[in-house]
Amino acid sequence: MTEDKAYKVHIQYTFNAFCKVVIRHAAIDIILKLLRRWEREVSLDYLMNEKFIQFAEPEQTQVEIFRYYFLRQPQRVIGVHISRTRSTAGRHIQLALKRLRRLMKEKRYE
Repeated sequence: MTEDKAYKVHIQYTFNAFCKVVIRHAAIDIILKLLRRWEREVSLDYLMNEKFIQFAEPEQTQVEIFRYYFLRQPQRVIGVHISRTRSTAGRHIQLALKRLRRLMKEKRYE
């Protein structure tokens, strides 16, 4: 094998190794992202059966949260369902989540 051909083979092996490392790290990044997401998610069954998560708000708030997070409906569709604007539906969802976080934080320390 000539030096020129040996150099090309070396470059090809180096490039292949680089590609493998990049692909491996991209896969690790995706796996870590999914793990962080799964740690934050809570199952619907758990939410329905737990004692500490009971809304004091009207049933409309529960429906809004259910439609937004579990049915994946946009705020515009939820607003039409409750006869309000998109921004009002979004605000209701934000306020309900803020109250829910506060309740969960309080129950965590009990």
